[in-house]
Amino acid sequence: MSGILDKLDKLDPANRRLLAERLRQSKEKHATRPAHAEPIAVVGIACRFPGGARTPDRFWELLMQGRSGVSRVPADRFPIDDYHDEDPSAPGAILSDRGAFIDGVDAFDAAFFGVSPREARRMDPQHRQLLEVAWEALENAGLTQASLRKHSGDVGGVFIGLMGNDYFATVQESPSNIDAYTSTGTHYSFAANRLSFHLDLKGPSMAIDSACSSSLVAVHQACQSLRTRDCDFAIAGGVNLVLSPTLSISYSKWGMLSPDGECKTFDASANGFVRGEGAGVVVLKRLDDALAHGDPILAVVRGSAVNQDGATSVITAPNGLAQQALIGRALKASGVDPGAVGYVEAHGTGTSLGDPIEVEALNETYGKAAGNACVLGAVKTNVGHLEGAAGIAGFIKAVLAVHHGRIPPNRNFRQLNPLIRFEGSRLRLANDVTEWTTPRAERFAAVSSFGAGGTNAHVIVQGAPERPIPSKDETARASSSTVCVSAKSERSLRKQVQRLAGWLRREGCTQRIEDIAYTALQRRNHFEHRAAFTVDSSEGLLEAAEAFLAGRAAPSWCCGSGTAQAERPVFVFSGQGSQWRGMGRGLMASHRRFAAEIAAIDRDFVPFAGWSIAQSLTSGRELDATEIAQPCLFAVQMALVACLEEMGIRPAAVVGHSVGEIAAACVAGVMDRAAATALVFHRARLMQRLTGAGKMAAIGLAREDIEARLEAKPGLAVAAVNGPRSVVVAGEAAPLEALVHALRAEGVFTRMLPVDYAFHSPQADAILDELRQAVDGIFGPGARTPAPRLPIVSTVTGAELSEGTEHAAHWTQNVRRPVVFAQAVAQLLEQGHDTFLEVGAHPVLQVDLGESFQAHDARARAVATLRREQDEAVCLRAVPAALYTAGVSPDVLPGPRQGALVSLPNYAWEHRRHWLDTAMKWVHSLDWEEVQAPAMPPRRASWLVVGTATALVDALCAHLHAQGHAVSRATPDAVRAVVAVSEFDRVDFVVYVPESVEENHVESSCLSLVRLVQALEKASSPSKVWIVTRGAQVVTSGESVQPFAAPVWGLGRVLALEAHRAMAGLIDLPLAASDDEVPALVSAMLQSGGEDQIALRANRRYGLRLRPRAEQAHTASPWELDPSGLYLVTGGTRGLGLLAAKRLAERGARHLALLARRAPEANAIRELEELGVTVSVHAADVSDPAAMRVLFDAWTKGAHPLKGIVHAAGVSRDVPFAQVDEALLAETLAPKVAGTWCLHQLSLEHPLDFFIVYSSAASVWGSSGLGPYAAANEFLNAVAAHRRALGLPALSVCWGMWDAEGMTTAERRQSWTRLGMRAMAPERALDALEELVASGVTVAAVADVKWTTFRPIYEMNGRRPLLAALASAETSAAAPPPEVEAAASSLKEQWQNEPASQQCERVLALLRETAARVLGLDARSIISAEQGLFSMGFDSVTAVEFTIRLNRLLGTGYSATMVFDHPTLKEIRDLVMRDCFGWTNEAPAEEPQGHDLEALLAFVENVNDDEAERLLAQPT
Repeated sequence: MSGILDKLDKLDPANRRLLAERLRQSKEKHATRPAHAEPIAVVGIACRFPGGARTPDRFWELLMQGRSGVSRVPADRFPIDDYHDEDPSAPGAILSDRGAFIDGVDAFDAAFFGVSPREARRMDPQHRQLLEVAWEALENAGLTQASLRKHSGDVGGVFIGLMGNDYFATVQESPSNIDAYTSTGTHYSFAANRLSFHLDLKGPSMAIDSACSSSLVAVHQACQSLRTRDCDFAIAGGVNLVLSPTLSISYSKWGMLSPDGECKTFDASANGFVRGEGAGVVVLKRLDDALAHGDPILAVVRGSAVNQDGATSVITAPNGLAQQALIGRALKASGVDPGAVGYVEAHGTGTSLGDPIEVEALNETYGKAAGNACVLGAVKTNVGHLEGAAGIAGFIKAVLAVHHGRIPPNRNFRQLNPLIRFEGSRLRLANDVTEWTTPRAERFAAVSSFGAGGTNAHVIVQGAPERPIPSKDETARASSSTVCVSAKSERSLRKQVQRLAGWLRREGCTQRIEDIAYTALQRRNHFEHRAAFTVDSSEGLLEAAEAFLAGRAAPSWCCGSGTAQAERPVFVFSGQGSQWRGMGRGLMASHRRFAAEIAAIDRDFVPFAGWSIAQSLTSGRELDATEIAQPCLFAVQMALVACLEEMGIRPAAVVGHSVGEIAAACVAGVMDRAAATALVFHRARLMQRLTGAGKMAAIGLAREDIEARLEAKPGLAVAAVNGPRSVVVAGEAAPLEALVHALRAEGVFTRMLPVDYAFHSPQADAILDELRQAVDGIFGPGARTPAPRLPIVSTVTGAELSEGTEHAAHWTQNVRRPVVFAQAVAQLLEQGHDTFLEVGAHPVLQVDLGESFQAHDARARAVATLRREQDEAVCLRAVPAALYTAGVSPDVLPGPRQGALVSLPNYAWEHRRHWLDTAMKWVHSLDWEEVQAPAMPPRRASWLVVGTATALVDALCAHLHAQGHAVSRATPDAVRAVVAVSEFDRVDFVVYVPESVEENHVESSCLSLVRLVQALEKASSPSKVWIVTRGAQVVTSGESVQPFAAPVWGLGRVLALEAHRAMAGLIDLPLAASDDEVPALVSAMLQSGGEDQIALRANRRYGLRLRPRAEQAHTASPWELDPSGLYLVTGGTRGLGLLAAKRLAERGARHLALLARRAPEANAIRELEELGVTVSVHAADVSDPAAMRVLFDAWTKGAHPLKGIVHAAGVSRDVPFAQVDEALLAETLAPKVAGTWCLHQLSLEHPLDFFIVYSSAASVWGSSGLGPYAAANEFLNAVAAHRRALGLPALSVCWGMWDAEGMTTAERRQSWTRLGMRAMAPERALDALEELVASGVTVAAVADVKWTTFRPIYEMNGRRPLLAALASAETSAAAPPPEVEAAASSLKEQWQNEPASQQCERVLALLRETAARVLGLDARSIISAEQGLFSMGFDSVTAVEFTIRLNRLLGTGYSATMVFDHPTLKEIRDLVMRDCFGWTNEAPAEEPQGHDLEALLAFVENVNDDEAERLLAQPT
């Protein structure tokens, strides 16, 4: 203490006084510090939660209706079928295939935030969600960026909770994805920092990861920061997206996930949580500040606390005592009695032990307190566990509950967890909607959120304080209101108006139009693209919005783009020629201020004129006379200025054209109204004398060009220069008409004006002296102008009218000299003015202004006041709207400065997909690779050649016969009639040569092949069929193709799977025959070298290969469509066609023609129309040429040229080849073959940008049961190639399985999934389509295939060269993880020294358990060791699964054909005993007769039991 005193003694008097003042301030600060935490107002909310809850209102609806947001894991997250396993101990297992997801996580409006597409793709979508949701929260609060700067000085804090970073794994997949944006795009801190950056906030900014409590801790930190004055407002929230299976696998190992995918909080059946996604953001202010600024207050945060569990049994175990302590601290900070709390939003994960611990803590703190019932709820029962965003979801639910006075019900509750006790407690569960009748300000709720690592948060929320409702004087309502809407793009603007219209239909029409206008003008940000509506009611606003959306012109709306730099417009006063009979009459009758101004002018005018301007305006007579027109125009202009001033619209500068300069001078303060009235009278009186002496003409030339022509024409002169290439020439009638005639012959624009005078020409010289005398009489001889009150640019000189200009000289020159309007406008543009308001009876200078803007490269806009023959009152009321859409700042526009904040729809984002995704990894190309013929000795064989008498068939038979082969022939007609062909038993090879390649032979060619193979399959030792075509495939670059030869290739690929015993392969010959092709053909059939798809070209042999398509450079939006064009989508009202139509609309298409035989899906057309698209639906059959011709003729004559076709129509039925008949072929081929060819031919008359056909992967590698469908789709591939050869656009996409409604049956989907085909997310599939369109490829397969599953099944009957080019890493069996290898080694070591008999028992038990698992049987089921596995339900898929599991368990390396070769468990047991334990004591049993046929059919055909029995019953 003495040390301090010594230092005090050394201070000089000034510093002593300073120290004393600081001590006094500190004492006062501590004396006035409240005992409890300062209340914090929640002023804005936004959210995106599962179940379509994209707004707080939608979230509240979901909660009150007790709905769930849980669904199956979408295909665009990860292939859940690869991981879903009820055994959590299995490697990579996820216990549940369900979760709560939000839509559109790949979409982002990057342009809105100024983010490049490249950077956006590397931004964690969690960050992108936060940007948009935070913006929506600020909109919900009515806080614009300008108001935040005004009231908070940019000191805004950002506090964001999140705990996952799944997207980083996607970025890491390829090193080429990593660039400078990777770090800023994925680091946690940038989730918050990016918000501060884009919103220009300069307060604290931090990301918080405390696991599941992250976002509620963020709310707590935000409140603390507000209380300590680190910031003046805060954005707090959290986000969570589930993009990777990693954490789901880990949670499954912990046993945290609910196997049935439901959070059953507090229920006896609670068995874990379901993972969820979402983003929630709140805007917070100190309560006093929110009240002072008139912000909406949804609720008040009274207090909060954060603590830690400390040491528990394991780090994830909850600590009930820590929870009690936490709640106690929060209550103490808030000063709220625990008995006053009526609702608690629990952490409530739905675990059997966690829930009771939490309820016990709540019982001790809230339950035992005196008070009314306290209801417990858990939002996780609705939307799952949002992990890092869980706390903000619960917080928003609590805020909405205190705001609405209702408590939503919990879901999934049937019976109370037996470990939970409510006896003696006021706690109860929210099993039904609970009405909260307590006054709003007396409602208290509490929110808990507990982190998995032990960090806990608890927040106390109170209802908003009651505020006086301002009285609304309905009698003082404005005659109209201007409702402003804006966006950063034209498309978003349209969507914004669509949202506004939808809101008005639902609820908005109950709101006062003044409040809507106030909110739109004062509480929303304003952007470049703008629309404005001048209306007198909310119903009128809806009508105006609908007119805008329909493109229907109406005075109630206008739109434009541009942001003015100048805050006020230039007033442009037009000259003579803008008058019309009836002008001013409407406003004199309806507008008090207008009528008063006309009357005031008349009081000065009538005494010396002897007639009344008001009477002339009322009668409308003699307005063509100059002496009447000019005073009336002046009076109307001055009355309009008075009305505009009353509205709050004042000029930044003025300019007047000819007589209009008098009104401009008066407004600028150069003269008073009385002087201006006298001046216009004398000017008009004298100029009337010039009538009948000349003419005037408008000419489209520059001033210097026309003056050069006038040098030799003394009777003519330039009267006005209105624009860069717009002049008026005046003078004598005859020479002027001759000039006009000559110029018109040269193609120059000319127009004789309907006047009989030549103003601003030498003819005016006759009146100048008298005019000078009149001006001197008004202002005094030699009088000069005073300093203008605001800038006035004169059209006499083209420069500013300055102080000291002689009145008489100026106003006489105003009559005589050319009107240099263009020069005056240029001067104004140079001064920075960019908005021009033409003040007058009718706009006559708009075109000239526009040309000047363009010539000076100025982003300026011109608007007008009144228009001829239109309601003047309506026009005048619409001026603010016109100025707003011209870009004028809303700060200077008339409109309510106070009002009630209305919940207008949030900003309409223009979403584009930004993702470093795997979509292009799904793309594969079909390439022909040259292969060598194997060196094998020639051999003789027996042949049957099936085909019509063609040169090829004749030459083939002759060659075979000459080489000593046994040859016979048959016609396709004969084959089609065959029921049983016994001679096939005596033939080695059947060569099928399809009929002539004409359109009407496609069906018969395919039918002959089907009948042929059906007959062959009945033979005991079937022959091998080679299908030989000509020109069906494009092998070399630029090669032509014959599309009608191609369908048998698609059919043949399916037959190779379903009838592999009978199929040898397919061979294609070139279109042009050659002498050496037949020997090469025979060589290929006899010595194929294992190739089953061969093309022969120029003495070379090619084999077909499927290859991953080389990755292309990514483009942000390769598909930008012509808004004036028409786009046709067949099958466009449902399924994939409808998805394509929506994508076309998103890419700019504004006119869609949808072709379908069925009615559109509900709401499908409306959704397209909401995107701004005009949709026409045509119920027509695409395969009907006559019907299609009618449509194409109409489109040819239509206003919108046909620019693109997407052919998505088709018929698919799953039928085994043995049941394929003529009717099925006709039904399936028609839309694809006849329809595609029809579209091709009819579209030849239209220069298309694209011609896209939807083919199928079935045409690439075949698919059992889809033979006709594969044939039809192979035709599409060939048509695409044919069009490319003709130089026409074409793309055929062979699609795999989509995750979309109507794509396939549930059974087929399940079958494909087991084969390794994954369902593709529609958005990603369409992205791949866009990439293919941009790349110019002709045919590509797009399918998400797990090759490690697919290839073993596909090749179980032998190697398939089609897949040979796929990367070994993709296609080879995945190596088992080390722990699996160790387990397998351990298993064999354990059994190694046991007796052989015991080894046999253990192996057989293992085999039985494995077989039961893949068959879906109970593990305890006893499976016969002797019974054939295929008779028990084994098929190709289960055989592969069985083999893979066995290899993992025992460390063996068996191929998928092992089960085929050993089709009983006994045989497999013997095989394992030999391979693993060297067992040689017992020889394997004789294979039972018939196993080969049984296994073969089951493996290859994958048919059901009935069909298998039917096939087995066929005679042999």
